[in-house]
Amino acid sequence: MNSFSFYRTTSDFRKVGRKQRFIYLGFICLSFVLIILQLMACDMTEQRFYETIDLDYAEEQSDSVTIYEIYGERIERLITARRIDRYYEENRIDAKVVNITDYNEDETVRMTLYADFLTIDESYNTYEAKDNVVINHENAILYTDLLTWDQNNDEIFAPNEVIIVRGDNVLKGYELVTDADFTRIELSRVTAEGHLDDEDFADIVW
Repeated sequence: MNSFSFYRTTSDFRKVGRKQRFIYLGFICLSFVLIILQLMACDMTEQRFYETIDLDYAEEQSDSVTIYEIYGERIERLITARRIDRYYEENRIDAKVVNITDYNEDETVRMTLYADFLTIDESYNTYEAKDNVVINHENAILYTDLLTWDQNNDEIFAPNEVIIVRGDNVLKGYELVTDADFTRIELSRVTAEGHLDDEDFADIVW
């Protein structure tokens, strides 16, 4: 009967030990690399998250705001807003659900403006009104979704469709340019409804 013996020398065990240690060290190194990559990914995600927040961060936030603009001893303008966000670095104010009332020297109402959103650029002294914009003046009522009101020259520009109502007459057009008193109105692509008297619309250029 054939017999055999199985044995390993000390050197064989040392070789096996070296291989195990090598595999173990490799596993540790791989785990370490994976941990570093995971931490880097978390850090980048967190950085992008805070960058996104910073873009929309307002230095000052107020609810149910009323602002009075005084000229001499009389109120020249009254602004109310459901919410105001102020950005000092950009010299910008964002307001929501806004009503503006301008007064004449005799304290009668000159005009009112409503908008869902209003941006006040304090650097250029302009107002940008957006969504459901309505201006109510004794000379006309104006409806649009976007307009810019330049406070330097009291000029209003509305690039999109506008509706101007005077009595029973309705004008629709685009690219409106006018002053806040509607003493001269420029429109393009005009359509009209109602009985249009030349006298009523003599101040309109199209």
